[in-house]
Amino acid sequence: MHTYKEGSCHIIILSAAKMLIIQMLIDFISGAFECEMSVNVKCQTCSNATHCKTCKAGYWGKECGIPCGSGCLNNTCQIEDGSCECEDGYWGKQCLLTCSGRCAKNTCNTTDGLCVCEEGYYGNTCWYECAKQCASSSVEANKTICNSTTGECRHCKTGFFGRFCYYSCSPNCADGECEQMSGNCSACPLNETYGDACEKHCSMKCNQGQCHVKSGNCSLGCIPTHYGPRCEFTCSTNCKPTANWVVCDDNGACLGGCVDGYSGDNCLTGEINLRKRESPQAASLLLK
Repeated sequence: MHTYKEGSCHIIILSAAKMLIIQMLIDFISGAFECEMSVNVKCQTCSNATHCKTCKAGYWGKECGIPCGSGCLNNTCQIEDGSCECEDGYWGKQCLLTCSGRCAKNTCNTTDGLCVCEEGYYGNTCWYECAKQCASSSVEANKTICNSTTGECRHCKTGFFGRFCYYSCSPNCADGECEQMSGNCSACPLNETYGDACEKHCSMKCNQGQCHVKSGNCSLGCIPTHYGPRCEFTCSTNCKPTANWVVCDDNGACLGGCVDGYSGDNCLTGEINLRKRESPQAASLLLK
């Protein structure tokens, strides 16, 4: 049985602890030196003499010899495959691909590169330009001037029509404006013409020569002596005019009554016809 003095025991334990610490420092220094010299200066720490355990910022791979992608956030990537989180403007697993320069705020989906387009462009990656005849609308302030997928114009500039606003409106259209899909004139100059291209003239019997742009029906009524949708009928000459010189209504009925010898709504029933019904003999005397 061995016995130790109390002071001797403390010296032995202290010496052992010092030796352990010294050995750990030697191992650390020699390991780091070996990592730097035998593997690659890009290593941060090594797992052994030939493989890096972690890389310095900006590199990846077993020997930390591959640079991280140019778009990696903070110039940092995974040591195994170089994957990283992308900065704005880049996409892909290693952030090597750049977003289209026409992506809004220079930002795209980091997986597939798809993005929301800047004003005036369309397509999955915004490579296509909207037609120059497309127009913006203050009512739809949050929308681009053309469909972000198909490129169809939401509105056309004045004077154009069609899905992509490639076609010109008829020069007969009022203010050069026509309906976007059909190309039909929205209005005709002074309302004196009508038809899809304002190619037909309103009837001269229309009041002030004006008619409806689509139907051609007189929009302000007829001159005093005519009636009908397009004022194509003449009031009976047996009508008396009113104080305003209006002769008949829209159905041809006399508004001021009939001249002597005639009756009926349209004053077409004459005195002779009345006498024939009342007394054939009296009517024959009138004919002599």
